[in-house]
This record gives sequence, structure tokens and C-alpha cells, in this order.
Amino acid sequence: MTSSITSEMGGVDFRQRAQMVKTLMTDARLEAEEVLTADGTLAWRWTITGRHVGKMLGVQPTGREVRLAGLSLDRFEDGTVVEHWEFPDLAGFLEQFS
Repeated sequence: MTSSITSEMGGVDFRQRAQMVKTLMTDARLEAEEVLTADGTLAWRWTITGRHVGKMLGVQPTGREVRLAGLSLDRFEDGTVVEHWEFPDLAGFLEQFS
């Protein structure tokens, strides 16, 4: 199962998301696996890894290293992100706890 999150991404929203990840995972690392661009659109496949220290998707903190992978699409106008789509692999993430 894959979910989609759509939002407008401004600098504040991105900082809020980064802060949220820090409260859920210590030592969080974001790695861009693959990056493609065309006609004002950026597509990138990413992985976040870190120690699970906050309740995520109903799962209590385990203290274990966990991985969340996904794909993001960003559309730019005049150098600013005007649309953002995010497709995290939530099923793959939750499998780590079964």
C-alpha cells in the first residue's frame, strides 16, 4: 500500500517536516537515491533512516534503526516549489515492525 501526500511546499512547511522527522527518528539521514528533472519538474527517490524514538503510524518507539523510502515530485515556477507530491512506502515501513 502506498499513500500520496499533496501539499504546497514553502520554506516553513519544509522546516516543520524536518522538525517532525527529528522528533520521530534520532540521527535521521535523508539520502537522494535518484534525481530526475524535466520541464520545471523534479522527481526524486529518497530514503530516510534513523533510530525510531517517537510514535509513528500507531507504532510505539522501538529504539531500532528504521528505514522509510519514497518518491517525491516537485513542480517549480520561477524557482519556487508550487506543488509537491509525496509517495512514501508506508507498507514497507510498517513491515519492519512485524
